[in-house]
Amino acid sequence: MTPHDAIDALMREIPEFAARLNADKILSREERIDPYIVFGEFGAFLRSVVPQRSLDDPTILASFRFLTVLGGSEYPEVRDLVAAGTLEVLLDTAETIRAARQLLYGRALDSFEELIQNWGVDTGHP
Repeated sequence: MTPHDAIDALMREIPEFAARLNADKILSREERIDPYIVFGEFGAFLRSVVPQRSLDDPTILASFRFLTVLGGSEYPEVRDLVAAGTLEVLLDTAETIRAARQLLYGRALDSFEELIQNWGVDTGHP
């Protein structure tokens, strides 16, 4: 899987995000093909919806399942895309940190915890 394939998969797997991205029209045509910009927007999408919904919301569950799968990819460039594109954005709020810690698994969770350590994020937990 390439980073561009990951964009296609994201649009298929998380239709609410795809619809919002299309409705907002905030990205230019060039930006829509840049995997890091699209995955950054996905992080911003999650940062906005996680605090408003329960963690068993279908879009929230599908989003973190998707991140878990891509975060465990055999392709380093896809893992980096998830970490740098989306997981870093989830470090912004206590709600998204909690959600990530509860809903990510395996390599994706390990990457997230590594980001917390590297960025020195105060999670409010010892």
